[in-house]
Amino acid sequence: MTSRSRRPRLLTQLLFAQLGVLSVVAAVATAVAVVIGPALFHEHLQRAGMSTPGMVLDHVEEAFASTGVITLVTSLSAAVLAAICGTALLARQITRPLRALNEAALEVTGGGYDRARSMTSFGPAELATVATAFAQMATQLESAEQVRQRMLADLGHEMRTPLATLSVYLDAVDDGVAPLDAETTAVLRDQVGRLEHLVRDVSTVSRAQERPLCQDELDLTEVV
Repeated sequence: MTSRSRRPRLLTQLLFAQLGVLSVVAAVATAVAVVIGPALFHEHLQRAGMSTPGMVLDHVEEAFASTGVITLVTSLSAAVLAAICGTALLARQITRPLRALNEAALEVTGGGYDRARSMTSFGPAELATVATAFAQMATQLESAEQVRQRMLADLGHEMRTPLATLSVYLDAVDDGVAPLDAETTAVLRDQVGRLEHLVRDVSTVSRAQERPLCQDELDLTEVV
């Protein structure tokens, strides 16, 4: 929890990226407005015949410099405001689907699949693709869980009969009602064999679920 809380949020990262770009733009624009712009303006004034220093020339150059600074500050302020608003909107469009995915994943860990199945298309295209894949994964997990529950229920039902038979015969032997002869032993061994067969089946299914099933094509004629 501590390491996760120290990580910067997506909104903060996007905002810093936008401010970094704006800082470069501001540095270049400031250099143009303060250094290059006035020099070019002065050169054009000289070409226009206004080469004699005077109050008019100084006023014109000062007005140009002031206008450039005001324009630069206004533009950068508007750019920073637009960057903040755009970053907040973009982060919201990204974080809302991610938050929904996180909630659905937590629900899946608790055994719920309703919200995960419904997450098929929302947010940007990339997140919509992830949501669709997540919904398919949740559907497969739900199907596998249903199969597992049915298998456990069937297994419990199948084991109930041999266990009940073993219990009855053992009680009969303990009470002296049935002798522990070859016939009784054969019945007990038969029921134990049924239990061993069920255990082998469960072990086979478990191994099959650990790796993907073989999907090679077979010639049924040759197999037959």
